Amino acid sequence: MKKTWQIVMAGDGGQGLIVGGRILAQAAILEGKNVLQTQSYGIAARGGYSEAQVIISDGEIYNPKCETPDLVLALTQ
Repeated sequence: MKKTWQIVMAGDGGQGLIVGGRILAQAAILEGKNVLQTQSYGIAARGGYSEAQVIISDGEIYNPKCETPDLVLALTQ
């Protein structure tokens, strides 16, 4: 059975969300999974909105967006 995990991490810039997403993606790659990691952040280096999305799957990944996340880590309102 193919399992896919969709993870969204969001908060303010400077909280380490982008780095956390990259580390999570790299760990999944080392486990032999297919991974897609995207990131978005505002103009401000610190304090603006920041988001990382990671999709981890045993099979092919066809959609680059997390539509129904299994985990949401929200560090700000």
